Amino acid sequence: MNKTIIVKSSVILVVLGVAHSVFWFFKTGQIEKQINNMISENSSYMSAGEVSVSGFPLNQKISVKDLKFSIPNPAFSKYQVTITNLEANSGIFSNQFSVSKIEQVSVLDTDSNISGLVEFNNQPEISATISDSMITKFSYKDLGHRVTDADKNTIYTSGSAEFSLESNQEENEQIKTKVLATIKDIEGFDLLSVYKNSSEKKVIEGIKTGEITIGNSTNPSAPASDVVNTSASAPATTTSNQNPSTTNTTTDSSGVTSQDLTPAPSMNMVKSNFIFDAEYLSTPVQNGDTQVQNDPTQIQETPVQYSKSVKINNLEFSNPLYKILVNGQIDSFQDDSLPSGSVTVKIEKSESLITYVKNGLTQIAEKKKEEPATVQSADLNASNSIPASTSTATTETAATTPATPSAENNTNNQPIVEEDPYQIFLKRFVSGLEPIAKELSAKNPLSKDDVAVFDIRREKNLDFLINETPTREILGKF
Repeated sequence: MNKTIIVKSSVILVVLGVAHSVFWFFKTGQIEKQINNMISENSSYMSAGEVSVSGFPLNQKISVKDLKFSIPNPAFSKYQVTITNLEANSGIFSNQFSVSKIEQVSVLDTDSNISGLVEFNNQPEISATISDSMITKFSYKDLGHRVTDADKNTIYTSGSAEFSLESNQEENEQIKTKVLATIKDIEGFDLLSVYKNSSEKKVIEGIKTGEITIGNSTNPSAPASDVVNTSASAPATTTSNQNPSTTNTTTDSSGVTSQDLTPAPSMNMVKSNFIFDAEYLSTPVQNGDTQVQNDPTQIQETPVQYSKSVKINNLEFSNPLYKILVNGQIDSFQDDSLPSGSVTVKIEKSESLITYVKNGLTQIAEKKKEEPATVQSADLNASNSIPASTSTATTETAATTPATPSAENNTNNQPIVEEDPYQIFLKRFVSGLEPIAKELSAKNPLSKDDVAVFDIRREKNLDFLINETPTREILGKF
């Protein structure tokens, strides 16, 4: 009797062991497959050298070697993060993984090919939940990190950072994703960094093609996207000034009358805070029998077409010099190349921000003098041509621009140095920024004293309006 019980128990244990082994290998095989598929389908900004799953019999241990990724956003996409070794663990019956090891994290600026090493004040807390072939929850938290170059010079630092994402599928196969990010005591990255990363190249290209004219009035035939790149991208750089400072008024070779700006103190002395609270809603546009992809990180990689909506509950960037708050909703449609919606931008200590932007853009213009011309002389002549419909103010400004000396008139045989049209563009933007910004903010009844409020809206297939003023009219004032 006892022998029979032992035999039956042994058979049961063997069966259970085999079943568990089959279950473990099946589940871990599915996890490994999902991770490889996610990396493959998002290969435009993610790659990995090797992915493996171990931990038999009771755990799941994911190991990823040489993981590389970048944030698919123009402001950050040029920064590629590389993690030499990452390990995450979970119980075999759980779908929530916690990162237990993260080794040698580096950041590469793909534009300048400059690499930096990331150092953490403590081991970051990272967790992710994988279910239904998608990442439904993700969280990251650290108590400070810095990026240093090869000589151990600090490039960027943060006092703390938190990021969380929660995604789920709503009715009508909509994908709703909540994102919350908080970064404190930022040094080395600011508003002008965003401009240089996301818009500067587009502005330079617009000047080359003539879609953005040197007189800072947009060509009537130019697409509205260039209007946005020119007018809405006035954020700031690694230097700043707390109070407006003026000296003698001068007119430079580009015909721009402006005030000399006192060099700003180092932005490294100013610590900024960033808060982002938003909801993304992606709605599939039915197109035949195309299957809907559930993973929001794979939307742009699949044939499924989506209309997207971003509800900004709160976007805040603040430091002792100024404070910017943004809220509203932005919609994106398949049959419209530009975003629609309405956003309100509130700027506290607006005069300080204007001075900061002017100093930052002036420094960019001065730095361009030391570099090869971004736009050649032929482009300069083409971009300075003034369409008949251009505003009178622009025509007068262009008329005051002195002609470039020709080789015949250069009796001293001195080298002819043509000022880069992008420099001219920046100088004219700086010259007109303060009076135009004040005039525009005064149109909003919520603006008062040193607080400027701008309501930015656009209806589908129409022009952008800032405080009910078309952007083309605004650009014509520069």
